[in-house]
Amino acid sequence: MSSRARHWLPGRPTGLALVRAVLALSLLVAVVLVAGGTAALSARQRPRMSPHEIHEFDAGGCHFTLNYGRPSKRGRKIWGGLVPWGHWWMPGADEASIITTSKAIALEGLVVPAGSHTLYMLPDESASELVVSNEVGQFHTQYHPERNLGQVKLALKHLNSPLEQVEEMTFTVEPDASGGRLTLSWDDRAYSASFVVR
Repeated sequence: MSSRARHWLPGRPTGLALVRAVLALSLLVAVVLVAGGTAALSARQRPRMSPHEIHEFDAGGCHFTLNYGRPSKRGRKIWGGLVPWGHWWMPGADEASIITTSKAIALEGLVVPAGSHTLYMLPDESASELVVSNEVGQFHTQYHPERNLGQVKLALKHLNSPLEQVEEMTFTVEPDASGGRLTLSWDDRAYSASFVVR
């Protein structure tokens, strides 16, 4: 038996068949890469349903930055509907809703160090809470309670007048005599927590 015959394995392409197989595989890989790149580019080019915005405020000598997606009501039932009672919810859309402070604050007694934190909420029809997480950079559908810094009770104000009601979910920071208030407003409700700068 020749040395060529000894190295031949049944079922493995040789010669022209091998060249054709390599070319076909290369073409398949190229098509997959182009299709994947086009899909990723298309996803990046699609307009967001909810704009992602950065809002900045100053209160009590502290600079606040709120970076979050702002969903709109668009005729939907928000509280007890889109936002269910008794289940954690990230107030925002797409990437995590992040609050960054230049100084430490005491939010309803919870000490929040200077830097960036993610905001979550535990909505309840009568007694909702704001959750401050040490985790940042996650998508809004992810929640890891073991990363929580803590949670505080939120004051509720009903926005009964149509002129008061808010179409786009909105965070604001308003200074007051003792420090300020962090407020989340959407539809016919405004939830808030007071803070002092440390």
